[in-house]
Amino acid sequence: MKKKSSSFIGILEKNIYINKLSAILVSTFMLSGLAMGAEKDAEDPFVRTGTISFSKKYILAEDFRHIIFKIQNHNPRTLTQIFGWVYRIPASKEESGQDSKKLILVNNPHQGGLLVKDGPHRPGQKALWRFQLDHNMHGASVKDTFTLRVSPKSVFFPSLEPPPLSTTGKKKKGR
Repeated sequence: MKKKSSSFIGILEKNIYINKLSAILVSTFMLSGLAMGAEKDAEDPFVRTGTISFSKKYILAEDFRHIIFKIQNHNPRTLTQIFGWVYRIPASKEESGQDSKKLILVNNPHQGGLLVKDGPHRPGQKALWRFQLDHNMHGASVKDTFTLRVSPKSVFFPSLEPPPLSTTGKKKKGR
């Protein structure tokens, strides 16, 4: 009887050892994955705003007529329209004479963004969206920074999803 209990204890000790070892391995892999994600975010900084995220880097037209943001779709559906608020943050108080902590709305939020590249903005993909800016942006300069705010209620989807892409990148043909 004593041998059975000692063998049982030996098995228990082996299981505890295996559990500890697996916990160490899992935590190591998780930490390495988090570190890789941090490096990826440092390369291309995206701001997550719920169902979409936009890049902090943008393209501003020379005449301040429009701005282009790179947007990533986190929805399970394709995007057809995005209505967003574009804000201008003045460069500094000394140069522009305005408060640098002040956000100035510089677009009409009732006018949606336009998808720059042709084709639908599918789930998980990144695409360029262009937002029209106000004609009369007084005191605007190239040194100003711009940001985008998008509510989840202002993201719209098609009633019918476009056909899925084939492995070659072209649309599948219907019958």
